[in-house]
Amino acid sequence: MANTTPSINLQTARESIRRALAEPVPFDALWALAKQFRDENMSQSVMYDLLTEFHLDHREEHDETRSNAISDVLDFVVGWCTADNRLFPEPLS
Repeated sequence: MANTTPSINLQTARESIRRALAEPVPFDALWALAKQFRDENMSQSVMYDLLTEFHLDHREEHDETRSNAISDVLDFVVGWCTADNRLFPEPLS
């Protein structure tokens, strides 16, 4: 039986993250995008890796808005929040 799980193009995902981070309120855009990625079957570990990549790129910026947005969304992806706020059912180990 063929796998019908959609494949997430990582380059497209990176472009979407860049657009989200360019929004006036990057947290809102990035949070919506993270939920979309999850709903499109992106794994928790892939999402973590992608967001960590961007966090490393933005952590030295004077304006911490983007870095904070990424950190906050990472908390929900990893599960460093209350169970009802997690993006995935189980914390990333």
